[in-house]
Amino acid sequence: MATHSAVLLLVLSAGILSTRTDGGLMALLTRDSPGGLMTRRLIPGALILPILLRWLRMKGQLAGLYSSQAGWSLFTLTLMVAFGGLVWAAAILLDRLEGETADGGSKCSGRARATTGGG
Repeated sequence: MATHSAVLLLVLSAGILSTRTDGGLMALLTRDSPGGLMTRRLIPGALILPILLRWLRMKGQLAGLYSSQAGWSLFTLTLMVAFGGLVWAAAILLDRLEGETADGGSKCSGRARATTGGG
């Protein structure tokens, strides 16, 4: 497939997905929730990392740095580490978000007690 055809197909697919935001993946992407936030953070890495790492593997193999088998092993290992890092970063983000929500909830309940004169 030609490059311009592939790019046009990707743009068309994104446009079709963007027309219906009331259900499915696009509903999750547009939702203002921890799941939506995590999805928006992970999708770019999940799409770009494998392509980038595959390109780097091919460049190293063509430069004669390693054989095909070693290249695939490095590719697999690097992909596992990269996705592990993405999951770890998402977990830290969700933990921080939950901490802010818990702090906000205790501040709100403290204000409500102060306003009503409760203990």
